[in-house]
Amino acid sequence: MANAAVHDDSTSDPVLKQYELNGWISPLTSVKQFQQEWKSILSDVDLRPNRNLEDFDNMSEEMNISKETFGELHKVCGYETLGSLSGQEIQDMTLSHAIKLSKNNLTTLNMRSRSEKTLCRKKGEINPKIQHQVEQHVASTNYDMKNPCLDPEVVLQVGVFHPTKKRMLMDREILVRSSQPLVELRRKILCRGDSSFSGEYSENPKLVNEEQSASIAKDLYPSGFFYINGTFYNDMSHPNCHDYSKVIMDWARERDRGLGPFRSTNMNNYTFDDIQFRLGYPYLYCHQGNCEHVILFRDMRFLNVDDCQDRSQYPYVISKRRWVSLRCQICGLLTARWVTTNDNLSLTTPSFYCEACFRAFHYDEDNVKKRDFKAYVYIDQGVFS
Repeated sequence: MANAAVHDDSTSDPVLKQYELNGWISPLTSVKQFQQEWKSILSDVDLRPNRNLEDFDNMSEEMNISKETFGELHKVCGYETLGSLSGQEIQDMTLSHAIKLSKNNLTTLNMRSRSEKTLCRKKGEINPKIQHQVEQHVASTNYDMKNPCLDPEVVLQVGVFHPTKKRMLMDREILVRSSQPLVELRRKILCRGDSSFSGEYSENPKLVNEEQSASIAKDLYPSGFFYINGTFYNDMSHPNCHDYSKVIMDWARERDRGLGPFRSTNMNNYTFDDIQFRLGYPYLYCHQGNCEHVILFRDMRFLNVDDCQDRSQYPYVISKRRWVSLRCQICGLLTARWVTTNDNLSLTTPSFYCEACFRAFHYDEDNVKKRDFKAYVYIDQGVFS
């Protein structure tokens, strides 16, 4: 992969310098620098993501004892031999049994107990608020043995914000391996702008299903870019992709606006190992022409045993916001599927309807429009929660 040019944007930005001094934004760094600093302190064995305590060879070598001695220590000091102060053996090591033994005197165990009660609303039904925590735990313990993470590898925790001009809301957090191309992160970012339908369908709503594969925005307009540390990383993986950054760079060069210098390159040729960035600094992901998402590199660390161990699952969504779905304004039960404008049958414009109410309210038995209006497909943000 190519290497990005060094461009330190802190030299000309006093506000950025102040944030950096306050510790909110890190100095300019890179994955390679992070790896070098940690590997100078820890060995590759220490950094292995799924380090096996049964690996007597490595453990005995680190402790500077023989394999036989380590085997005896492992046998004597294992949790199977643990006992209480009264001399009784502890047979049950589960959380529920520990709570009973504590007699509700330990605050931490009581909080864990309340957390377990909120795990399921009903029997067999996972609470949506913590569904991703459960999925992450399952993924970290059940993975494809043919493609496990064996070598020390750096992962980046990336926060993706919902595009809005008002309050900044984080939509999801994604864990990405540093060796992955930037385009892999882009494919994991879901936005209703990519799933929207182009065109007006009031004359024949059935065309939505017939033209579904051809009229989705992400297929018609696949272009997009990341702006990170003075560089536009454009997605050019599709023949219909265009360089969105060209018009921005041309505008910045006009009339000596004092912006830049900027670079433009193909994100398919770069991995996260190749770029420089700041932790906590807001960068940009832009697609569909003007749909802009703020992205943050929130953390950089080595993969550990609590992470998903299947390399093929990355980029891996570790959390996402639960959006409240917009309901149909007639039945108030189903999620809105259609939005109408200039609708004489409605008191407001725009108006939102589910599929059933939209058809019953606006069309007769022969699927002919009752009044003049315009109808567009509505993609609710809640479908991505």
